Amino acid sequence: MFGKSEEKTYDEKPKKKEKPKPRFIKKNDEYVGLVHLTVIVDTETGVNYLASSDGNIIELKGADGKTVIDPLPVQE
Repeated sequence: MFGKSEEKTYDEKPKKKEKPKPRFIKKNDEYVGLVHLTVIVDTETGVNYLASSDGNIIELKGADGKTVIDPLPVQE
């Protein structure tokens, strides 16, 4: 009636949307006493962060004082 008429075919499977790759992934998760510590990795930069249950997030540093960075691409 209005505009062009398009035939719909039901033989085609609907396209699945790809899930976006998460920006941060959990690398390690443990309790130290009453504190819950999680090491998370930024998948775009490889930088490792330590997140604690009290809300603090800091960059992890190695023995040499440099930021701990995983090689890219970061694997889950």
